[in-house]
Amino acid sequence: LGIPSEVTWVVPPLTLPNQKSSSKSANQKNVLKQVQDSESVQLLVERAKSKNPDFALTVDNCESIAEICNRLDGMPLAIELAAAQVRSLSVQEIAQRLDQRFQFLTGGSRNAPLRQRTLMAAIDWSYALLTTKEQVMLQRLSIFVGGASLEAAEVGCVGGEIESVDVVETISHLVDKSLVMANRLERGETRYRLLETIREYALKKLAESQDKMNVQNKHLEYFVRFAEEGDRKIKGAEQMVWFEKLEDEYNNLHAALKWAMESKNSEAGLKLSNSLVYFWFVHGHIMENVIWLEKFLDQKQNVPPALKAWALLNHGVMLRAGTTADNKSTLLHEQSLRMFRDLDDHRGIAFALNMMGVIGLQKIEPVKTEKLLTESLALQRELGDPWGIAFTMQNFPPLALQKNDLAMAKEYAEETVLWFERAGDQRGVARSLEDFAEIAQLEGNPAHAVELMAKSLPKLIPLGDRGAIAGVLESLIISFAALRKYQMGALLIGTTEALREEMGTSHNRAEYENYHEAVSKIKKNLSELKYNQARSKGRGMPLEEIVDYVTGETNPPVTKPEITAEENVWFQLTARERDVMRLLAEGHSNLEISQKLFLSEKTVRNYVSHIYRKLQITNRGEAILLARKLVSRSE
Repeated sequence: LGIPSEVTWVVPPLTLPNQKSSSKSANQKNVLKQVQDSESVQLLVERAKSKNPDFALTVDNCESIAEICNRLDGMPLAIELAAAQVRSLSVQEIAQRLDQRFQFLTGGSRNAPLRQRTLMAAIDWSYALLTTKEQVMLQRLSIFVGGASLEAAEVGCVGGEIESVDVVETISHLVDKSLVMANRLERGETRYRLLETIREYALKKLAESQDKMNVQNKHLEYFVRFAEEGDRKIKGAEQMVWFEKLEDEYNNLHAALKWAMESKNSEAGLKLSNSLVYFWFVHGHIMENVIWLEKFLDQKQNVPPALKAWALLNHGVMLRAGTTADNKSTLLHEQSLRMFRDLDDHRGIAFALNMMGVIGLQKIEPVKTEKLLTESLALQRELGDPWGIAFTMQNFPPLALQKNDLAMAKEYAEETVLWFERAGDQRGVARSLEDFAEIAQLEGNPAHAVELMAKSLPKLIPLGDRGAIAGVLESLIISFAALRKYQMGALLIGTTEALREEMGTSHNRAEYENYHEAVSKIKKNLSELKYNQARSKGRGMPLEEIVDYVTGETNPPVTKPEITAEENVWFQLTARERDVMRLLAEGHSNLEISQKLFLSEKTVRNYVSHIYRKLQITNRGEAILLARKLVSRSE
């Protein structure tokens, strides 16, 4: 009523069954109970029994019943109309027909008002009560798949009857009328979502309005800009937030790509695909990106040469990451390099050379690889982009290892950490710990390698970096095999296999890390039963639990500084060492620290060595991460 003291009580849809529930699960009784506990399932079963007294929820039909309830968003009327169909159809047949839900869900009670006898009539009745602005807003919001941020709605829904100032108020009215759901995210943003049934109805109305193409173009333009911004932000200090934002918009990004393909807008499609490469690589959507890039390149539309060159390079990167098609990947890199050289595009040349260097690493061609990477790094230094420098620099430690130069590998790894820190890329810092772990493994200290990788994993999991996580686990398998912890190794084999399958690739990063030899050793030293049991357990374990298992295997000495005793650790350092730690926490190099403290660079190196020894750490990556904790706690 909009009067003082009025309280709005939001009545949510009925609770839904777990979408991961499956009648094929090993524990079918638990699955059945999970489905049975859902309010929407209880309503469907109750109404179905009133139509067919023999109807019952069983292990055989619970998967289809769960699907019906989820696809109908827990809407009571829709569920009742679906339940009425059990007189003539099985629940499996009902689930198959929900793509045409408005034509299918009819036949409500004759005692009910006309508006409640079909799903279409019910929503028609609600829609007719809206103002013109509200109807247009609902139509335009339907173009967003999986919801929209306020910013996206303000861009995609403006035009004609709706001005920018109208967006918030109009959406609020639709929220009040329960046609739009407003969800508050943990990071403080509000996300607006239509139940799928409402969205399907609104899409039909949008198509009838002749406004659909215009709204789809705005949607595409917005998400091209969004993805371009995201590509910059996920390589810097805001990467955690922006990985979440990009994942939130996964369905919208997919819809934008689909529209770019349908409308033959290759330029927008390639811009979007290029901008999503790093996000999709980190989050394991590798083969999807390969497919989109191939489709847009096959359209052979006129696009700017630089855009095409980046698409060819990225296509090669993702193809190599997702398959074993190294020859095709090499040809794509070479083609993009020629185009970048013709354009005198130094940034493009640098990245193309770097990726060709990566292929050289995999083929173990150190002379050729060093030449490619050195030219790439020189160009990146010339451009002055910290992330670009780090991106190329990270390939020098494995190059040094191929030349059996552990000391040089450590120096390269130290510098790589420094550049990733300057860029604000904590993923890069975490990945660099893996380089130090590999060095420790080659030095004959697999226990320390496990400790380092146990520090890396918790930093990668929040980022959703499944490829990097799989790489760390593969390295851990090598270390556990060396430590004769075969059961733990078998457990991680299962986890890694599941991750690779989820990403759609069996490719592993262990071409030069004795990975297959370690797997063979683990199999040889376990009975077939024990190996299969551990491997099966690893396939089903959450990654967070795997981290606990790995951390439990490290058994750190009690003298090693823990977070709970950081204040005591801080005061173990001298005043000058604490000054050095503060500058380390800011990501400064030894040379920069010497200039700020008016010391020689050699003296600073000595201070850093003393700090490493006192805090029982071995590399700059650990030092920077610990320094930040100590400095923040001390202040």
